[in-house]
Amino acid sequence: KIILNNLRPLIGKEITMVSRVDNKLTASKGLLSNMGIAGASIKPAPFYNSELDMNYRNIFHIYSPDNIDLLNVKIEKGA
Repeated sequence: KIILNNLRPLIGKEITMVSRVDNKLTASKGLLSNMGIAGASIKPAPFYNSELDMNYRNIFHIYSPDNIDLLNVKIEKGA
């Protein structure tokens, strides 16, 4: 829930996503276009005319435009 709340305001904004594709780590930069139950979609730079769907299991990091890792969530005791 915390991760989805971090990502929701960035829909339509440029992010960088580090993920595993075919057993290789890749970094994809683009506009966050959608978040679903199983994964997220981005429109890759520089033209933003296609859509790349990534399963949440394969995503290691999602960086905001400020280079903050949105998946690095600290849960406070009692929360």
